[in-house]
Amino acid sequence: CACRRELLEELSHTADIAVPELIPDWLKTEHHASEFDLLRGQVMSGRTLSARRLRSVSALTLCLCLSILLTLGFLHRSKAYSEHHAAAADATDQARSLVLPPAGPNAQPASIRLAALLRSTDSMQGSTRSSDFLPASESLAQLLSLWPEGVRLQRLSLGKRDIRIDLTMPLGLDPSLLIERLESMQGWKLSAPVIRRSSSSTSVSLSLQRAEEANR
Repeated sequence: CACRRELLEELSHTADIAVPELIPDWLKTEHHASEFDLLRGQVMSGRTLSARRLRSVSALTLCLCLSILLTLGFLHRSKAYSEHHAAAADATDQARSLVLPPAGPNAQPASIRLAALLRSTDSMQGSTRSSDFLPASESLAQLLSLWPEGVRLQRLSLGKRDIRIDLTMPLGLDPSLLIERLESMQGWKLSAPVIRRSSSSTSVSLSLQRAEEANR
């Protein structure tokens, strides 16, 4: 069943399979000659080569599409994370601007000034543990929980026995809402507030005393 390579290469352009007419006896095989395809291995038919190339191109195209989809998904997640991070940073800056008084151009960053304020309240807490007064940090937490949106702090003085607050708010906000909230602060008594209105805003000065001191 031997066949010259040149003949097989000519057949590969027009035929899909090539089988020998007979199988020599010395091969000692029970298979029929039609089961032997000579257009396999080093010499293959043109259609077989085209089919293999098509499968390879299809596999590469599928891998490329999957890579593009994964890249787009990663970029979408990265963009969403950046937007969420920026929104959280803006909310943090707004909260700091409400709590901290205005600072000059050479002032330290807001995060450092807030940390210093919290450290000062912690030191006050340690110095008053032996008394019946609420820790200053708890008073500050109460004050922040009652703080309405849109009110800007101008000055905050937090002492052992009194709290003094100067603030401004837009004309559309009613200062009575904040005054009612401050009257409900645990352990504190609100003195008569001072309210001043201008053409663009309302200024309010507030003073709170420890309930124990106010009742003496």
